[in-house]
Amino acid sequence: MVLKQNHDLTTGKINFNVFLLALPMTFEMIMQAAFNIVDMFFVGKLGPAAISAVTMVGIFIMVVFSIAQGIAIGGGAMVARRIGEKNIPKANETVMQALFIGAVASILIAVLGAVFAPSWLDLLCAGEEVIKAGVGYMRISFVGSFSIIFLFVINAIFRGAGEAKAAMYLLGFANIINIILDPLLIFGIGFFPRLGVEGAAVATVVSRLIAVSIQIVLLFKGYLIVHLRKTKITPDREIIKTMLKIAFPGSMILFLRTFSLLVLTRIVAIYGTLILAAYGIGIRIYQLVLFPGFGLANAAATLVGQNLGARRPRRAELSAWLAAGYNSVIMGLAALFFYWYAEPIVSLFNNNPVVVKQGASFVRLMSHSYVFLGIGVVLGRSFVGAGDTISPMIINFIALWVFQLPAAYLMARTLGWGADGIWISMALTSIFNTILFAVWFRMGLWKKTKV
Repeated sequence: MVLKQNHDLTTGKINFNVFLLALPMTFEMIMQAAFNIVDMFFVGKLGPAAISAVTMVGIFIMVVFSIAQGIAIGGGAMVARRIGEKNIPKANETVMQALFIGAVASILIAVLGAVFAPSWLDLLCAGEEVIKAGVGYMRISFVGSFSIIFLFVINAIFRGAGEAKAAMYLLGFANIINIILDPLLIFGIGFFPRLGVEGAAVATVVSRLIAVSIQIVLLFKGYLIVHLRKTKITPDREIIKTMLKIAFPGSMILFLRTFSLLVLTRIVAIYGTLILAAYGIGIRIYQLVLFPGFGLANAAATLVGQNLGARRPRRAELSAWLAAGYNSVIMGLAALFFYWYAEPIVSLFNNNPVVVKQGASFVRLMSHSYVFLGIGVVLGRSFVGAGDTISPMIINFIALWVFQLPAAYLMARTLGWGADGIWISMALTSIFNTILFAVWFRMGLWKKTKV
């Protein structure tokens, strides 16, 4: 049974509050990344074409993530601020409006994904074999996108309310189901049908759907600090307007990242299926490294939101910098580990020599940016916790579209560095992005954001 939170995050030792939230949130983020890692691990046994298909579809699924993330950012920031103000009824109303927006978005995404899946894959110049493997995977993922959106949104609401353990337990449970279903449905073990790549999509959607069902029960049964009632399921224009005002730039942050990855994927695809497979594995490993840092980042966002709600801006700022410092140390240790063990880690997914060599190169080059990433991830999410989604949106646009894409093309094509040029441009972009975040965060304008 999940218990209502009694700890006040706007008082007491900041270090304690950071880790009180960060530990379950870190586990939650690892579990979020584990969906992709587990899928790639089992799909990797089907060959490079299957890996390439999941890689390309994964970029489009990130569009769904960006929408889910935007709604989650808006809902989570508003809930955190209301909790900080000790206004629980208003927090409950905010939760309901977030779910309403999520439901509408899910319907639109399902229809678009089901209809345009082949055309979108063709956009990336995927080969016939890759498209054949990816269309079904993509359609199933998009039709089941409501499970992604609701899982993101409700967990963000739990975090905003300080209920990090609830989010952690549910994602852990969903991953256990996914780990069990993946091999059964991909390879057709026992009486299960052999679905191949599509089996990974079915397993992920089903496991997330089960977790969402439990989330909704928790919200309506009153086991958490936020509590929904059936009689209050009505749209509230003012709350929706405020939430979308925060959510749109929040979605744009991930949209910018997603579409820059689309362009990068298009450039990588020029070098063939094997390099694309290496890129797909490298991206999954990168996410695995990065997602634990989101635990500290989300902890900082919750602390920033609640402390601003309690009118303690200095405490909000200290919380963010402390979390950033801890994350940079953790990411530094991760950089050493992945640099030295790049080949054996990549070979876990696929043992093709070209895939292993290029995948290891990706992992090693990216590891040089990990310490900076540790700081940038936390500061970027701290802006969001304050309800300031405009600043990180602009900074991400400058880093990704003004710096990264021209640098990737220059290094890969003009200088002739090939795929390594793309990996180097990604690492340099992470460093540049963090510098921009740190300078702007230090100026402190985010403290005046109205939510």
